Amino acid sequence: MTEYKLFIDGQWIAEPQQEYFPAINPFTQEAFARVPQAPEAQVKQAIDAARRAFQTTWGKTSGVERARLLNRLADLLHENADRMGILESTDNCKGIRESR
Repeated sequence: MTEYKLFIDGQWIAEPQQEYFPAINPFTQEAFARVPQAPEAQVKQAIDAARRAFQTTWGKTSGVERARLLNRLADLLHENADRMGILESTDNCKGIRESR
């Protein structure tokens, strides 16, 4: 079973006392992953990091560069559509065609 970590401020966070909850496949009712439960302090840390990133990076990025980056993201999603579709279907019990 896959165990995920939180990604905050450019780093994967793995606190020793991190609590997790199971991600349940709604069709089989079986857990397929463990997902971290972010306590208030980690949520605040993530919000602060996002604000800093906007002020120092994304907020100062030109429209042309933002378009280039978003197009690259679209390319990556397209390249991984099958994998992403399976993940979405497993998590939300949607058909693969709809998720993909």
